[in-house]
Amino acid sequence: MYQPKIRDEYIYELYRLKRQRKQPMTKILDEILDKYFESLFEEKEKQEKKLGKKVLRSAAIRLLKKQAEKNEIKGEANNEKDEKNNTDI
Repeated sequence: MYQPKIRDEYIYELYRLKRQRKQPMTKILDEILDKYFESLFEEKEKQEKKLGKKVLRSAAIRLLKKQAEKNEIKGEANNEKDEKNNTDI
């Protein structure tokens, strides 16, 4: 199994925490890494939600534009009918 090299200054800090907490260094390091990865995943979820909102917002804007275009076309057709009815009178 791969065992990455940990910087000496981190080892000293882990050792200090080990003595202070009376816990094994591996347990302390696992706790640190758990918190770090949890914050990464939370940040990723936030970014995905923001992206999702942007995608939904842009889709909603496109839909509204299409509806507005359809309404304009219908409005023009109704205006033409009204004009035709007015000239027939």
